[in-house]
Amino acid sequence: MPILPVYPGVIYGPGKVTAGNVVARMLIERFNGRLPGYIGQANDRFSFSHVDDVVDGHIAAMDKGKPGERYLLTGENASFKEVFDIAAMVTQTKRPSFAIPLLIIEAYGWISVLFSKLTGKLPLISPPVSNRLILPSFYLLCCFFLGEYALSCLRIETK
Repeated sequence: MPILPVYPGVIYGPGKVTAGNVVARMLIERFNGRLPGYIGQANDRFSFSHVDDVVDGHIAAMDKGKPGERYLLTGENASFKEVFDIAAMVTQTKRPSFAIPLLIIEAYGWISVLFSKLTGKLPLISPPVSNRLILPSFYLLCCFFLGEYALSCLRIETK
């Protein structure tokens, strides 16, 4: 059986709030008052992928993928500022008024890991997650690339 590596962007959408559901956890923390500002420079852009599109992309890769190829399942490029602003608009709450530098996020990640070892609770953000946020921003095209197949992925404003 051939292996086809599939790389989704930052996944969001309905489902259980787990350690891997970073967007949902950040929004929950934001609206519970524990994440008072935007993440990083606020305008750093990431590729967001809706969970339904990620599932469709995995299926398409299994059905139409070619051995030896790798596939990016990427969606709309957006900043956490845009995500937080959309969420504030939908929930009719106040938008954040400042940005939290990524180095502070990274330090908080290490502190969260230490705290989680003491309490047994999962950290809100871990160093691997904060390191992904700190890496230079990169733009990924707003679609799935499956060889010659492309599936649209523009759900961030509608979901």
